[in-house]
Amino acid sequence: MGIAVGCLLLIALLIVAVLCSPPEWLLRRTALAPSHVRFRFPVSQRLLAVTIDDGPHAATTSRILDVLREQQVAATFFPWTATAAAHPDLLRRMVTEGHELGNHLDNDHVCWDLPLEEFSTALRESDRVLRNFGGPVRWFRPPGALATSAQYREIVGWGYLPVLGNVYPYDARLPSVNFALAFVLWNVRPGAVIVLHDGPGRGDRTVRLLQRLLPALKRRGYLFATLTTLAGNATKTETATEFENA
Repeated sequence: MGIAVGCLLLIALLIVAVLCSPPEWLLRRTALAPSHVRFRFPVSQRLLAVTIDDGPHAATTSRILDVLREQQVAATFFPWTATAAAHPDLLRRMVTEGHELGNHLDNDHVCWDLPLEEFSTALRESDRVLRNFGGPVRWFRPPGALATSAQYREIVGWGYLPVLGNVYPYDARLPSVNFALAFVLWNVRPGAVIVLHDGPGRGDRTVRLLQRLLPALKRRGYLFATLTTLAGNATKTETATEFENA
């Protein structure tokens, strides 16, 4: 009985360790993220990036932007361009208020499931939509966090830098703001890329999370930057060079 309980506790601890670890180790070891895919950036100061996937959403995106403005934090948004076309005012507000746009395709279909030709068409169309709002669009995050090697070659060929993130509190799956807050504060380090979500249900949680998370990170001495600024402050020469040449 004691051995069985011990085994169950060990399994539970292993599950918690997996859930509470950034996804980089798994994706790197299964070759699902080539070496040029960025999860975080090596920096010498307490600088990090907040990124927000999906949206824009009429009921929540403006509230997310309100919190970021109040906290004077610049973020990088990865909107679905199919939704963005219906809410151009929200994307214009993002850019006007100093945020950055990245390419996340047109909706939440997983890249891995798309034939290369279909993926290339979606990439080009999303690129066209985003560039209507001005400013360079340099970052790509595959929906579902998975892409094939051929798709990554296409991404880089279009001049994008693929980025995932190393602090992902599973907010798209677990509807707990308390868990997300504890997860981020436990895992965050200088150079971190935090991944949060907008959209129905998720966006409201992100608003409530940011209201608590941003002040807490500031109290720890963290500064906030867009991905472009974070990459520009990277200490490794090869990271800076790759960014400049993209």
